[in-house]
Amino acid sequence: KLKLAIESVMTPFNATKALDESQVWQIKNQKEKFKLVFLADISTLPAYLVSRKGNYEVEYLIRNGAGLFPSTLLAKAPETEQDAMEVGKCLAFERYTACGFHTFRVVESVARRYWDAVAGGKPRPVPETLGAFAAQMKICNLGDAKVHSSLEQMTKLHRNPLAHPDVILDGDEAMAAIGMAQSVVTPMLRALPDVPTTTGAPLLQHPCD
Repeated sequence: KLKLAIESVMTPFNATKALDESQVWQIKNQKEKFKLVFLADISTLPAYLVSRKGNYEVEYLIRNGAGLFPSTLLAKAPETEQDAMEVGKCLAFERYTACGFHTFRVVESVARRYWDAVAGGKPRPVPETLGAFAAQMKICNLGDAKVHSSLEQMTKLHRNPLAHPDVILDGDEAMAAIGMAQSVVTPMLRALPDVPTTTGAPLLQHPCD
């Protein structure tokens, strides 16, 4: 009925002629009726209604979560692909706490490769957490000092708080974690070589394996 009401004024439409009151009332009346039926129907559908997040369109987030990180991520740390994709999906569907967890998993994977690249064969710290990597790099003076400090800052501001079971991230916090992750992994990726695609891209082996 709403469609018919609109078509009834569009068919003989003249841009120089104003709609009369009855035509306007008919369209508004049918619009309100349509709205009630539409909202009732859509509330029963198994569907997510989501909007863009920041400057990112929903479809982009769902299909290209790795695009939230530096362009060299998958070439230098291909094992991060699944977590990076989940970051985009979780952000799109407003699963912000899960988005945070996957974001930190991406950073942790890159940190492992960075350690293996700059540690000269030293065993990885135990446990292999961001805080442990940052502390040991600082103590042993390994890699770039900016990497140490950025890892340490990310651990204090984002990673450690999220470890508490009562912490639930909101959209702004999830976006902040992604932004911090971008700034943390960028200098680490610069120090890493591309992984040959013919090797199946395994993680670098632990020196004592």
